[in-house]
This record gives sequence, C-alpha cells and structure tokens, in this order.
Amino acid sequence: MGQSTSCLFFRYRLLSRSGIGSALGLAGIVAFAASQFLKRVSMQTEIAAVLIDIEAQLRQLGQWDNVPPSAAALASEQPFCVDTLTLPQWLQFIFLPTLYRMLEEGEPLPARSGIAPMAQEYFRGTGLRSAELEAALLRIDELLTARARP
Repeated sequence: MGQSTSCLFFRYRLLSRSGIGSALGLAGIVAFAASQFLKRVSMQTEIAAVLIDIEAQLRQLGQWDNVPPSAAALASEQPFCVDTLTLPQWLQFIFLPTLYRMLEEGEPLPARSGIAPMAQEYFRGTGLRSAELEAALLRIDELLTARARP
C-alpha cells in the first residue's frame, strides 16, 4: 500500500470516528481528496502560464536584459531591490526565477502579492505600452491571493 493510500485510510478512520466519514464513505473522501489535488495542480498550471506571459511581455517591451545585474545588485535587502534594480530587472532576475523554482519544487507560494500597483507606477509616463504586462501582473496578484483564501 502506497504512502498516499495509507494516508487516505488513516483519514477515513479518523473521519469515521467523528461521524463525518460514515456520511461520506471512502469513495466520497477519495473523490474530495482528488478534487483538491486537481484544484491545486490547475492553479499551479495557471500561475506558470501567467509567469510565461510576464516574460513574453517584458521581452516584447524591450525590458528583458541579456546580461544579469551584479551579485551585489541582486543581494539588495530592500523590497523589490528598489535601490539596485529596475522593476523589470527585479521581475526577470528575482521574481520569475523564484516562483518557477517554488512551483517546480512544490514549495508553498506566497500568500499574497502586490506587484501590479508597483508596475502601474513604474510604467506611468514611460510611453511604453505596458497594459498587457500590468494585466498579467494583476492576474498573478489575484491568483496568489485567491490561492491563500480558505
């Protein structure tokens, strides 16, 4: 019996003792667990797709750097590395790689995000057509915040 199967049986026994399991039955518990798993995988896939869109938008706007900043610039302790990086650099060299790694390694993602307002402020008055990038950043904010809600 696999670890996840034994975990399901353990949960079933606990729920049965509480009276909930007898109402749902083992099939109901398995269906519930499967739906929660699929919901999580679907959310992760959507987040990954938006991250890819953010990269594409940065490239399209000419805001993608071919040369990374110095190690010292990347080591800034300020939020968003505001003292050493531009917002597009922070997105490219900090935000995107960090979220990609977290998704790949199954780490918990941030419970909230507030990048869209920073982007709106950064791109205001630049003349760049950044609406699609700002929309993608707003979508990431929404996905991460929604995922954290019960």
